[in-house]
Amino acid sequence: MKKEAAKTESCYLGMIQEEKKDGDKVSDRGIEKILRKYEDVFPSDLPVGLPKKRSIEHQINLKEEHIPPSRSPYRLSWEQNDELKKQLRNLIEKQHIEPSISPYGAPVMFVKKSDGTMRMSKIFQQDRSKIRVRINEKDIEKTGFNTKYGHFQFKVMPFGLCNAPGTFQYLMQDIFKDELDQCVAVYIDDILIFSRTYEEHLKHLDLVLRKLKENQLYGKLSKCEFAMEQVEFLGYVINQHGVQPRDDKVRVVMEWPKLNNVTEVQSFMGFVQYYRKFIQDLSQISLPLTELTKKNNKFVWGEKQQKSFDTLKGKLASAPVLKIPTRTGKFKVTTDASGSAVGAVLEQEENGETRPVAYLSQKLNGSQLNWSIRDKELYAIIVAITKWKHYLLGRSITVNTDHKTIETFRKAEFSSRVAKWSEIWAEYDIEVKYKPGKDNKVADALSRKMELNTLDLTSIDETFQNKIRRDYQEDTKIKEIIEKIQNNDDNTSDTHKIREGILTFSAQPGDLDEERVVLPKGETRDIILHDFHDAPVAGHLGTDKTHNSIARHYYWPRMYEDIKRYVSSCGTCQVAKASTRPPGGLARPLPIPQRKWDMVGIDLITKLPKTRRGHTAILVVVDHLSKRGHFIATKDTTSGADIAYLYLANVFRHHGLPKIFIHDRDVRFRNFWRQLHELLGIQLRYTSGGHPETNGQVERTNKTLEQYIRSYTNNQQTNWDSLLPLAEFSYNDSKHDSTGIRPFYFEYGQNVNRPGTITHATQTPSANGFASIVKSMTTRAKDNLRRIKDYNSNYTNQSRREENINIGDMVYIHNSGIPSMYRLRTDSVWLGPFRVLDKWSTAYRVELRHTRAHNVFHASYLKKANIDRPQQPTSLMTRATMAINNNRYQREDDDQLYRRGQVQNILSITDTPDGTQYLVQWQNQPISDATWVDAEALHEISNYGDVVTRRGE
Repeated sequence: MKKEAAKTESCYLGMIQEEKKDGDKVSDRGIEKILRKYEDVFPSDLPVGLPKKRSIEHQINLKEEHIPPSRSPYRLSWEQNDELKKQLRNLIEKQHIEPSISPYGAPVMFVKKSDGTMRMSKIFQQDRSKIRVRINEKDIEKTGFNTKYGHFQFKVMPFGLCNAPGTFQYLMQDIFKDELDQCVAVYIDDILIFSRTYEEHLKHLDLVLRKLKENQLYGKLSKCEFAMEQVEFLGYVINQHGVQPRDDKVRVVMEWPKLNNVTEVQSFMGFVQYYRKFIQDLSQISLPLTELTKKNNKFVWGEKQQKSFDTLKGKLASAPVLKIPTRTGKFKVTTDASGSAVGAVLEQEENGETRPVAYLSQKLNGSQLNWSIRDKELYAIIVAITKWKHYLLGRSITVNTDHKTIETFRKAEFSSRVAKWSEIWAEYDIEVKYKPGKDNKVADALSRKMELNTLDLTSIDETFQNKIRRDYQEDTKIKEIIEKIQNNDDNTSDTHKIREGILTFSAQPGDLDEERVVLPKGETRDIILHDFHDAPVAGHLGTDKTHNSIARHYYWPRMYEDIKRYVSSCGTCQVAKASTRPPGGLARPLPIPQRKWDMVGIDLITKLPKTRRGHTAILVVVDHLSKRGHFIATKDTTSGADIAYLYLANVFRHHGLPKIFIHDRDVRFRNFWRQLHELLGIQLRYTSGGHPETNGQVERTNKTLEQYIRSYTNNQQTNWDSLLPLAEFSYNDSKHDSTGIRPFYFEYGQNVNRPGTITHATQTPSANGFASIVKSMTTRAKDNLRRIKDYNSNYTNQSRREENINIGDMVYIHNSGIPSMYRLRTDSVWLGPFRVLDKWSTAYRVELRHTRAHNVFHASYLKKANIDRPQQPTSLMTRATMAINNNRYQREDDDQLYRRGQVQNILSITDTPDGTQYLVQWQNQPISDATWVDAEALHEISNYGDVVTRRGE
């Protein structure tokens, strides 16, 4: 009934002023005359035949993929079988049901009605307010039901169907759409007629009965009451004075026995909640009972619970008569908030009299308890105007609050949470009035606790209290404040108090919920910052959450800035937390080459299916100006020397040596090309660490090549190497998106012939003419490349930021920047810090010792380290420093191990895909130089056993 009342209270409460109760007898002549006129609206039995066709029919929408449910008939008693045959015969005669071959089949059972008769129940209930609604033809088969006398289906909607009440409610609202809120309120099959005068009532009754007759809807006269001064509707008593709970419902609560378990508490609170609008301070009074229903709470019935139980029963027994709101009266909302709840009362002033319309009380949960008192007061207003939106929207409202700043809150800066509330506030015409707490007794009682809140200094360690008192003497500003309080300075004593020698501060004078301990400069603040940020119970949270936690208990000037500085320089946070900022390093494209084959990109496509010739990889070489490509079959195991030979045999002999090679960090490229270029004096540039964008030209060519192979290779995928010459020809004879020119045409100054080419007799151009063509083509290609590069850079930089990192700065490296590193879920996100040694555009070389890891990284993998304050290294910070230097996949060989010397300590042990490894700190070497060693190699070291014994392994 709770939901039903919520749906209807706004429809009928505003306009009901009639009724008396006189059983089934109708003695009024005016009423009798109308009833005789419409006596066919109250038949003793439903007429034969289907109801009239209407736009509203009952539909049954099911999931497309479902299995039609069907169950065997239930066993019935002899009396029930007799009743079943009787009702089946009756429904068939009225054409409400028909024989069926539907795959759907529900069983039938019976229950006794209040008048002693029986009806089909659980699955289908037919006789409910003489319902006359057709079922949509496509859904009739879904109403099938099984009996021992046959299988049937409904053509007229029975009330037991899912959503049948909703269909009937929709029908009633459609029929009485012009009368709703004027003289009629409907709830499913209950019709309430309200009128100001007896004459009006007769007209309204005639109108309602006429519409029922026109729509072939029928009532039961024995359930009707006419011309009453008071009625019971949906659990409430309604009369000209207002609305109040029914006496029999109040009696049930007063006789409710003691609650013995959680289920009984939930049942009682569910009943009480239905009448919550009548009970002042409901959330606060019921708190001891609702706490019993929380998960994992032990059920203990004590003095507090009994007091809450008795108080609720007393409140309901003396519930006030609430005013029925009207359109003409002015509404007033009075709100208040305490530490644990918010409360409000809605009143309406009319004819010089102000009466309550409804009460509201809501408990605060979770983070709401940590809000400032101003935010709690604002929240109380938002809860109230949202709850009573249907009364207040479009009306001029007065809101009374005992918090002075609410009057001007929309003129000040506020948080995102308050900004959302401000949007709700803007929908209403609200005038805020400050009402001191002593004059705000009703709302204050709704939210306040019974006991007095006091500042609990006993929760602060006595030693720390003494330290605070001593440090006050070193803080000149705090000494001045204390002196002013001692000299009875009114302005200072309003906001500051001295309690047991501890200075406290409250932004709201006299508000103990806001009172906080003032901390002096120096070590006391550092201790609190550590306890509320670094300690395990604090959890290394961000600036806002750390500030919120500290600000609940402590205060000092500019504390937010101090907390922000402390958190941003926390070493553990810097290595443990993923960055939410856009990646650093704006895209800066490579320069456009002046000549063909001056700049060459090179890459390997590996791990391809093995061909008949044993190939498993492709060496891809692309010129950055003409986009001409060469595709060369090779193997995954190809060495740097093998790659050099393939390049010389397939590329060098056609194009010579380039000035710049662009490639990734594959060790085969790096080791060989470094030696080759040193001999030939060629500049070498590496792709920045783990960042393929610099070598994007070859990456895009790789995708085109892979797509070609995928399209033409055989089912066994063993012939792709024989397709490479054709793939290379197809690629080079196709117009490139960047230059707008075919690579072959760019290279030779003329088109090459392919199968199906139609040749034309052409005059061979002169040498000057040919040179002019090549120059024009080169200029065109460079212009197109420049435009494409600018576009790509601008697009990429929309999601990037400039990273201000300079040589000598300390930086952290994201762990994804070391692709080969074996990582655990508990490892740090950022590694380091490490010093920057060199910088090229957006690539940086950092100082990595004792490792073969590539030390050049793109800016997006780096972030500047904040090392403004000295810190005691945590275990995570130590692991982050050692992680790259001691890459678990980059183990040292035996010669390097023996040169290390003796083992001083084993710092960590881990299992990798290659077996167990130990993180070893070597004798007379710092912990940052520790390295990972295989278990087998460690067993060869003479003092290994002693170290393991000392660690208790």
